[in-house]
Amino acid sequence: MSMITIEFEELRLIPGHALVAYGHADIFWEYEPDDPSVGYRGGYSYTVEDIYIESDDPTAASKPIWPTSELFKMIDEALHRSDWEDYIIDQIKEDRENYF
Repeated sequence: MSMITIEFEELRLIPGHALVAYGHADIFWEYEPDDPSVGYRGGYSYTVEDIYIESDDPTAASKPIWPTSELFKMIDEALHRSDWEDYIIDQIKEDRENYF
């Protein structure tokens, strides 16, 4: 597995509502190639491992969010919605191209 870090701004936690988050997340990803002999279509998959929320104080450090918290779950779900998923997959593809 490989890892990238993505930053998010105004990440909408509840679609259609004004609850947003600012921060960054460590994303672990992997790529599985196609296997035409069995009809398997490969591709990219990823998991959100670590999430940090930015402070509104420029001198303060980001705050890590515990994986067992409801906020972690909300951010994780938001990062798997189609608009962010497309962005993350593009970042993963770029990381893979730079790696190989």
